[in-house]
Amino acid sequence: MPRQWSKCYLCGGDGARTSDHVFAGSLFPDPRPVNLITAPAHRKCNGKYGPDENDFRVFVLSGLPNDAARALWDGPVRRSFRRDPASGIRLLRQVSKMDVRSPGGLYLGTVDTISPEPRRIERVLEKHARGLLYEHYREILPHDAEFSHHQLVGNPNPAPIPPEVMELARGLNPAVMLGESVTYRYGKPSDEASVSVWLLQYFRRQSFLVMAGPAGFLEGGSPRRQET
Repeated sequence: MPRQWSKCYLCGGDGARTSDHVFAGSLFPDPRPVNLITAPAHRKCNGKYGPDENDFRVFVLSGLPNDAARALWDGPVRRSFRRDPASGIRLLRQVSKMDVRSPGGLYLGTVDTISPEPRRIERVLEKHARGLLYEHYREILPHDAEFSHHQLVGNPNPAPIPPEVMELARGLNPAVMLGESVTYRYGKPSDEASVSVWLLQYFRRQSFLVMAGPAGFLEGGSPRRQET
């Protein structure tokens, strides 16, 4: 008999009976890693992220940083543009140049990068955080949970990260690698038991720091200070 799930990791509702890939399978070239992560989801919730995930894949692949990215771009992504030319044209109109620098600040040249509508990227990052919270802690965020997103690498104009946010990112668990496509670290600050922190890297280039917590835990993009 198929396994029966009780709660959907995406909306928190009962009756989830499908298993969703937290990181879409389209992020991984063949052969895919054996440790891909799945979580229980409603079929409707499972499918609603498709358009966002398509844009997210193109976004994190732009710049072609490693062999996995090149394999996806030259294969599935180009085929998807042929199947849906309008989508390809829409994304390609968002191409811009980005300077590339070494960790020491040495200018290495420019690459083409694609920047879809920011909320599409944020929704996928939130999906990843929800799924990883279920995978590692067996917890499900409420539908009205709040998130904080900070792009660390791959952003030509990064916004300053509040020191309180960086403090929460210290002491994360060792990195987990899903092939060459995804690497992540995670943790839950001891003094903020309901808050989780996720350091997500895609194709060894695009990196994001994501915090997740209950409604009201953020104040100006940083965790609300607890009254003592």
